[in-house]
Amino acid sequence: MVKPTVSGSAADTGRFRGPDDPRAAALVARLHAQGRTAMVQPYLPGIDRDGETSVVFLGGVLSHALRREPLLTVDGVRPAVVVADVLETVREVAVTPAQRQVAEAALDAVPGGRHRLSYVRVDLVPGPAGPVVLELEATDCFLFLSCASAESRRRFAEHVAAQI
Repeated sequence: MVKPTVSGSAADTGRFRGPDDPRAAALVARLHAQGRTAMVQPYLPGIDRDGETSVVFLGGVLSHALRREPLLTVDGVRPAVVVADVLETVREVAVTPAQRQVAEAALDAVPGGRHRLSYVRVDLVPGPAGPVVLELEATDCFLFLSCASAESRRRFAEHVAAQI
């Protein structure tokens, strides 16, 4: 999988059958021509079955988790997306103990500690031995509040009010 280091909802991300696929090199070249940095990650097949889980923390405390359906086709590059289309694939879920443990371990690795982050989203995907961190979003992250429960939105409002 080739993707830009800064992106959203898998925009400009390509899933290819192998490293020799010339479309992978073409995507890297296109991203570089735009002044963007590309990165390569293995595609974990558990994403096709279970999607991606976004675990949201407010002030270092778990707020809510959401499941996002897979966005990449089996083969090819995902173009820019319409956020409303992506939100149709999102639903709030209970975080599993294994997901919580991995997400909290990722936060514990943040320099200065998890509590210095007002909000953070840890994106997890299923790996061969359990959940793995896909990314940790600590700035300008989408918290999926429109897809979250009223309780999750209340927690966010209280968190923001406490920061003021």
